[in-house]
Amino acid sequence: MPDDAIKYPIHRFRELEFTALTALNKKRVDVQFKGKFKNKKIVWNASIFTLDSLLQDKGMQHEEQRQAITIEAAEDNHYKIIIELDVKLITESTVFKTMLMIHNYKKLKVGRHEFGRAHFRTSDS
Repeated sequence: MPDDAIKYPIHRFRELEFTALTALNKKRVDVQFKGKFKNKKIVWNASIFTLDSLLQDKGMQHEEQRQAITIEAAEDNHYKIIIELDVKLITESTVFKTMLMIHNYKKLKVGRHEFGRAHFRTSDS
């Protein structure tokens, strides 16, 4: 966990809990939370991006994008998960909704999973 994680508190809502590793209300947020994967208790190291931020990072003017989840192979019981969402900012509420989505998604496996309809983006949209 980065040294600056101490700056960001643990966030709780009912039975859900995550640690913010970066500031919330940005276009990219890194968080850590506990969950299950393949019937094992694990820790998710999550990077959550807005679709717009990915377009800007690629330096592209336009692209068709879909929301997605990408899971990378584990180191011990820690899994890297990258979530790309069609939202303006990653808020605390967005993180909790994402955690619920991950928890309820029964067919998760290592690799990329796209969902939702495709969005045609331009860098100024």
